[in-house]
Amino acid sequence: MKTLKDLKAKIENKVFSYNQPDGKLDFSVSFGTKNVEINIQLVKKDIREVRGIPREIVNKTPFVKVAARLEDIEFGNAFVKFTRVISDNMRYSNPEKIQISNETILAMMQCLIEYWKGYKKIKQLNALFLNGSFYPQEIMDEFRMVALKDKDICEFEMYDKVIVKPKNFNISLGCLEEEYQERILRVLQLQNELEHLLDEEKTFTMENLEEKFAYNVENMKFYFENAYFNIKTKDKMVVIEGEEIETFELPYREGVGREILNGVEEQRRVFNLMHPPIRNIKDLMSNQIFTNFPDNMYEKKIEEMDALIGMGKTEEECVEIIDIFEKYKDLKRYEMWRAKGKFKAAKNDDFEYYCVKTEKYFWHILVDKGIEFWMYPSDSNEYPEYIHEALFEVMKRNMKKN
Repeated sequence: MKTLKDLKAKIENKVFSYNQPDGKLDFSVSFGTKNVEINIQLVKKDIREVRGIPREIVNKTPFVKVAARLEDIEFGNAFVKFTRVISDNMRYSNPEKIQISNETILAMMQCLIEYWKGYKKIKQLNALFLNGSFYPQEIMDEFRMVALKDKDICEFEMYDKVIVKPKNFNISLGCLEEEYQERILRVLQLQNELEHLLDEEKTFTMENLEEKFAYNVENMKFYFENAYFNIKTKDKMVVIEGEEIETFELPYREGVGREILNGVEEQRRVFNLMHPPIRNIKDLMSNQIFTNFPDNMYEKKIEEMDALIGMGKTEEECVEIIDIFEKYKDLKRYEMWRAKGKFKAAKNDDFEYYCVKTEKYFWHILVDKGIEFWMYPSDSNEYPEYIHEALFEVMKRNMKKN
């Protein structure tokens, strides 16, 4: 089909072919900008006299409607949702108990699939994604089976997390250009690797941005090793760019996710020796203990503790400490048993003290709000000498104030 007009005429003829001269059902199709509907109506013929002349009167009652709505076109991808609506007339205005077989309903769905496939081709789109909203489930299952009989339609549920799509639309089936499908598979592999690394690397994080690009991974801001960066797709390359790093490219291949992190880490190595990452320790103080300190103090504390447990390990530990704070910081004193020894707190007008048990350490945290704080990793929940000395310093400072 070269034009939508030709395509509509073809589908219209297919639908009309189901009409029989003396049939009890009438089939028609209507085309809107976004919605295409096939209406099946119950036909009732009566003979009435009009001015003494007998005339045939044809009454049509809505029976079943099968529709396919274009939810949206985003980044060259069309998203179409199929539905079936059964009129109450099927029960209340159907004295002859006429039934419509599932085979007939599915044949109408095939006509709609053919229309939207043709629409994709005429509009030169990358892909057509299909989903259905049917009840009971057997109709949904049959719809999938009918759709998959089309050699151009395949199951693409795995792409649901990769592609930017309309809200409340779950990708189930699709018709894709081969080149575009290959590109999505590459992006899927990259996204799977990044998701694994987000679980594996505590200090590797991401946040969602406004959807401006076709793939979800491109609409995220990542953080690792003191740098925020974005990932873009370009033909067969991955482009990594950010304000704190120089843009670099890597080819798609297995392990490219780890290569991205290695590339960022290498670029930030010298800077991080002078200014270690402080994102998580700063988050701990600002958003959990609700106090702030200058960046150079955070850097100093990171250096002191990294000297005890290993470079970069303090920031990793802070991720776990924050999780524990979020779970237990609002407990009342009489509820502390629920923390199961992972969290305890003591506060007064002069200082705040916390003991937090991570997987590896007991972290003793003493805070003189707005002035200084101390952290110490220990293998025991007993107050370490380091914290005792710091507490003495806080008390002495506050005595001078008074």
